[in-house]
Amino acid sequence: MRARPIRSRIFLPVVKLGLVSDDWPWVAVISFAGFFLPFLFWKFVAPATFLRVPIFLWLGFVASAASYGFFYFIRIGRRPRWFQHKLKQLCEPDVRRGTLQADLAARERLYLKEE
Repeated sequence: MRARPIRSRIFLPVVKLGLVSDDWPWVAVISFAGFFLPFLFWKFVAPATFLRVPIFLWLGFVASAASYGFFYFIRIGRRPRWFQHKLKQLCEPDVRRGTLQADLAARERLYLKEE
């Protein structure tokens, strides 16, 4: 039998072009919306341009870059599910969701008596 290539650490996410492969559909949807919604405004309301280029091209490029940058920021170099934990920490009370590390640091220590 010939040796087959094996991907080590199969549990790690696949990174393509700097982003985790699970994030690419979201980047595509945000980019499409960034092009399409301003295009509808440009087509039916007022054809606006900036530097003689239709405005929907500029806004689509900005939306693409912003979505790529956002997903790069929340995934690369951070613990798994870091962003989800941060959102949960901000939105839910600690009694409902369990205790996170930041909650322990902010909690008052009432059981210690000062003498």
